[in-house]
Amino acid sequence: MSILNKISSDWMRTKHTPIRIMVYFSPIIYPILMLWYSSFSRGSELWQLNIHSIFSQGLGILLPMVVALLTTLVVQQEEQAASFIGLLAEPVSRKSIYVSKLLMVIFITIVDLLLATAIFLLGMKFVLHVENIYYIKFFESALLLALGTLFLYGFHLIVAFMFGVGPNIVIGSIGLIAAGLMATGLGDGIWQYIPWAWSIRLGGMIGATFPEYSYSSVIANYFNSELLKGVVPAVILFILVLIIGSLWFERWEGRKED
Repeated sequence: MSILNKISSDWMRTKHTPIRIMVYFSPIIYPILMLWYSSFSRGSELWQLNIHSIFSQGLGILLPMVVALLTTLVVQQEEQAASFIGLLAEPVSRKSIYVSKLLMVIFITIVDLLLATAIFLLGMKFVLHVENIYYIKFFESALLLALGTLFLYGFHLIVAFMFGVGPNIVIGSIGLIAAGLMATGLGDGIWQYIPWAWSIRLGGMIGATFPEYSYSSVIANYFNSELLKGVVPAVILFILVLIIGSLWFERWEGRKED
């Protein structure tokens, strides 16, 4: 079975589970709430920049908990099926099982972020009546937000399989708080070392390229420097957690109960 077929099979198994509810409704509810909130700030000269900041920072703060919840639901589904016996008995390599589940939740996140962004942009145009919308920049932010979650998904998937619901949710909650703190001045100079800060910092960076900021060569150099601070560790640690997770899951025999 190819990895794409395995991902498709994993997705089909989420039918009639809370995973589908989360996946289908999150990208609709979030932009609606953000449109309502953004409507109170209209009239400012930096209105579109403020809207972008509200939208991307909200996602950046929530994503650590979203990662924890989604990985928990995926693993919990397998645990409820005879304590992982069915999962471990599948006629495919253990590496494929881990990789397929990891890629599935990442793909879900990318699609949901792009969909939420598209709905938000439509609302900006037809509800808030924003002119000259920077569509590409909003979608760039969505992709950078997704990039910031790659390592977290690999990490949380391992934690969920190894320790279960409680520890995974606790770590996600701590990550949510950390993301909120790293969005402030407290994160300056250290955010690149905090994986839970990558999404909120990377996603919000695109705001610096808005015309309202009078984008200059100085800002461009600063933007590129800050971007690399987040992108490089995000990619490197994702590759590492992918390799480590695959090797670990190949030898995993189920969670040991006390």
